[in-house]
Amino acid sequence: MALRQTLKTAVAVIWLAVAVSAAGMELPDESDVPEASANMIAATGQTDPTRPQSDFPAGVLSVSYGKLLLDDLVYVVRSPAQWSDEDWRNAGIAAAGVLVVGSILDRKAYERSVKLREREHEQRAKNIERLGTNGAVLAILGGFYVAGSLGNTESMYVAQDGLASSLIASAVITPALKLIVGRRRPRENEGSLNLKPFSDKNSSFPSGHTTQVFVLASTIASHYDQPWIKGLAYGLATMTGAARVYHGAHFASDVAVGALVGTYVGSTVAAYNTALRTNANSRLAIMPTLAPGAFGIVMQVQF
Repeated sequence: MALRQTLKTAVAVIWLAVAVSAAGMELPDESDVPEASANMIAATGQTDPTRPQSDFPAGVLSVSYGKLLLDDLVYVVRSPAQWSDEDWRNAGIAAAGVLVVGSILDRKAYERSVKLREREHEQRAKNIERLGTNGAVLAILGGFYVAGSLGNTESMYVAQDGLASSLIASAVITPALKLIVGRRRPRENEGSLNLKPFSDKNSSFPSGHTTQVFVLASTIASHYDQPWIKGLAYGLATMTGAARVYHGAHFASDVAVGALVGTYVGSTVAAYNTALRTNANSRLAIMPTLAPGAFGIVMQVQF
């Protein structure tokens, strides 16, 4: 019973983080692409003035995909500058929620997990948390890539957006936060507030496993409308985060922030790339026309 209560608490914390991240931040649509790109779209139908229309990536093994990845990284990094007042309020609520979780649950959840940890449950937690490893995420995205190569367009989009989001989160955002915060892991028994900034690039805050698995879940959920797919994706991600808490690898607040970061990066990249693809699939041509004694403009839209 106590074990079940601990897992329920961890699950509630993670789902709260996801709800704030997914519902709180306004995701981009076709109107939110950078101004220079918007102007080019209006004139030519191209999504990026530096990327030719025919060069929009069809897969992930191309120079054009590398350009898309860089474009995604820049957008994710710059996106907070485009947040509305409501977005910033929601970000503040999320930050306050993390502080509350940390102050109330961090130490208690870890101490309870130590008391309840058994060899059988320990192995189950390890099996579940493997879903958040880079290898597992890449393997799953590889499956989507194969399906996309066989003609399933949406699967290819999941592979493209998921890989970009995973690289942005695992190679840029998570390592930076870990290095800056330098929080000790719970199993080191140095307390939840023992911070040593710039001392450990593999510190506890935030949970890298949770970030990665929520990147994957949010990417999949962004491309499929079926409730059971969304539920399965976020359910497995939540179980991974809960396993990290039970295993003593992270405090509850580490997992909550990992869920927030992963959901935001995955959802933002998917929405941004969807907007680019939507614009790439249509062309608007505006051409002057001359005739004896007449002058006009011809507008042609191609879908």
